[in-house]
Amino acid sequence: MLENAVIMVIIIMVINIVYVSLSTLRVILTLKGRRYVAATIGTFEIVIYTLGLGLVLDNLNEIQNLIAYGLGYGLGVVIGSMIEEKLALGYITVNVVSSNPDITFTKQLREKGYGGVTSWYAYGMDGDRLSMQILSPEKI
Repeated sequence: MLENAVIMVIIIMVINIVYVSLSTLRVILTLKGRRYVAATIGTFEIVIYTLGLGLVLDNLNEIQNLIAYGLGYGLGVVIGSMIEEKLALGYITVNVVSSNPDITFTKQLREKGYGGVTSWYAYGMDGDRLSMQILSPEKI
């Protein structure tokens, strides 16, 4: 009896970890405009979700299953964000302050593919500066 309870808890946790990790990836891919990949992941995601929730709802008298479901969800959030970091599907913003206030530097950055370059002149302790905010893919 105890073996079955432990196996059920493990199954529920693994199902929810996979479900929430897929959910995280699906949202990120949707925001990146990869709708077909996101839809494919969403198909698997909902099947897994239904299986996990069904196991918990069929055994509501077993509190450990509900706890496993919650823990699996939380772990899925952590693991999903770790997967996203490894895949580097997002963008980062880099702030740069140059002691050379030559505005042509921003043009050179744009020519190298950094389209999201915003620049402005600034004044620092030792004189004029060029301040830039550069939007870049996480994976370069």
